[in-house]
Amino acid sequence: MGLELPADAEPFLRSEDEWLRRPAAYALELRKPYHFEAQWDRHFDTRPDDYWEEVVAADEVIYVGGTKDLLGRLEDHRDGEVRQAVLLEVCAILSIRSVWWADGDDPLLVERQLADALRAEEPPTTYVHQR
Repeated sequence: MGLELPADAEPFLRSEDEWLRRPAAYALELRKPYHFEAQWDRHFDTRPDDYWEEVVAADEVIYVGGTKDLLGRLEDHRDGEVRQAVLLEVCAILSIRSVWWADGDDPLLVERQLADALRAEEPPTTYVHQR
């Protein structure tokens, strides 16, 4: 599947004059591979202590990030060539779940707010990854 950009991000625009190269937080729905542990071990020598059990047990995985340039960062994730997130080395991106525009706020603050909101509304079987 993967991201089709900018088309997959355009539904999150609030108006015709808004553009995608602005600060925002975003949530990506990921496809966790069937043999997650084996896939992880192929890519990495160690397993993370802080979230390993949660991600292994999860039925659904959501990755949350924040950026000063939404389209640019989504392209980084899609292409995997620049600043690739560890979890995205193992899990494929299915879709953009949500975008929260920073509107003058720090995109990392908005990222934390989006992750907290998703954790509150998603079932306990969903792992929301935010660093």
